[in-house]
Amino acid sequence: MQGIDGPEESGGSLLPSDSDSARIRAFELVRDVQAADPGADSEIARLLARAEREGWPDVARGCLYAQAVSAWFASADDLSEIVEALLLRSVDDGDNVMVALALAMRAARGTTGDDPAAAAAADADLARAAVLVEEGEGGPLERISAHTALGVAFGDRGLWELGDEQHAAVFTIAKSKAPGTLDYVLAAVVYNRAEVQVSWACRLRQLGDSAGVAKRLQIWKEVSAATSSFSVPEAWRTELAALGVLLA
Repeated sequence: MQGIDGPEESGGSLLPSDSDSARIRAFELVRDVQAADPGADSEIARLLARAEREGWPDVARGCLYAQAVSAWFASADDLSEIVEALLLRSVDDGDNVMVALALAMRAARGTTGDDPAAAAAADADLARAAVLVEEGEGGPLERISAHTALGVAFGDRGLWELGDEQHAAVFTIAKSKAPGTLDYVLAAVVYNRAEVQVSWACRLRQLGDSAGVAKRLQIWKEVSAATSSFSVPEAWRTELAALGVLLA
């Protein structure tokens, strides 16, 4: 199991013995949740408890993010509560990049429903998050996650160009690190960026912009091909193939 090098055992799995490996494991668990790993939720809970016990605030924030992603994928009723907990913890810790991440997740949820006031508040969250992630300092895992959440929130609003800029920023960050070191967080970004191209291309086709559609198709091919470099769940590959048929 990657990122685990310590002897402590809980619930049948080893827990990281230092804050650096535990922080990496928290973000690996985000990937595991996205891949529907049945043991991910329980490990997140154990790792969060360990982070609180050891006084590892960055690990605790990573675990809260992992819990929020899990609740998102499960459409859980407590998603808003978890996102608020992540937001409050990040504000208290002075981590503006994770504040941006929480705000972006809250903004994406705010696109649903018919309440104009809630929609306006969500847009304000999104604008604030976009500023914070550019001005804030943080590790590559945190910054990649914040840009990804922003990309999703922009995409939910049909602002595909802004969303694509956020996904592109992720790869700029990744290029500054040793090849392969961030692959476990890039698979979802690759999928999200490919999906954005499809939505964008469909709207451009409605507008009769053939050149624009062709450009989106080309970028989709490049991004989709990049999934061969990452460990991507088979279901995602199937969905990408279906999107390719739609584009064709």
